[in-house]
Amino acid sequence: MWHFGKDALTSYSGEKFEIVWEDSLKLFHIYSKEYGNKKINVRNEVQEYPKKPLMDALTAKLKMQVIIVRKLLKLDFDTLIVKAMINLNSQKKRRWLLWSG
Repeated sequence: MWHFGKDALTSYSGEKFEIVWEDSLKLFHIYSKEYGNKKINVRNEVQEYPKKPLMDALTAKLKMQVIIVRKLLKLDFDTLIVKAMINLNSQKKRRWLLWSG
């Protein structure tokens, strides 16, 4: 079994909690985790039994992460392009107003 988890980007100030549910191959675990400096974060963790050789399981997991990162990067790139186009259009409108006024 392996554990893959990530912490939330913001801290949490409520009561400590733990939520666990399981399907056939995975255990999902969401809980509040206290760190040494009394800071509490929410942690999302998946525990898996890959049921395949280690190298095959790691390769599949890494490929999935690459796909996710590529989608996120494309989304960010597309967002930047749209913002740049909006900014360019607003600059053109300002120039036209200055020129015609």
